[in-house]
Amino acid sequence: MSVEILLVPAAIAAAVALRKRSDAGYGQRFVTVETRMTDIGLLELALADTEAAVKADELGLSVRWDQITAQFSRDANGLWSAHFDGSADSDTAERLIADLDKAYGLRVQSEVLRRVRAHAEEAGFALEDERVEQDRSVTLTLTIREGAR
Repeated sequence: MSVEILLVPAAIAAAVALRKRSDAGYGQRFVTVETRMTDIGLLELALADTEAAVKADELGLSVRWDQITAQFSRDANGLWSAHFDGSADSDTAERLIADLDKAYGLRVQSEVLRRVRAHAEEAGFALEDERVEQDRSVTLTLTIREGAR
């Protein structure tokens, strides 16, 4: 008997909202993007994958892509939001976050694969086959080991 697990990066994480607001005090436009990203380690790796420079500070993470800057901060639920200053319009901010979301999803997928591989044997399974498709989805085929419950 075997079990197949299909991991699809696009289904793991997604940007969930984009909104614009103006700061009445300075007349600058800000773009805020809320995400479902929660793991700071995976977020930092994903930011590096998008060629962003990252610096942790008292507010969260200061992020820079070429001439575009954003401040990443966490809400009470541990979710990260990206606050873009006037260096990015909403289309650019949305594109950057979509790229980051894709990179984050691939990092999450990689971590899930690592955990499945690491714990398959103790759970009574043997990894029989692993396929990576063109869309970067991964199919693992696990077989139940003889004598496993």
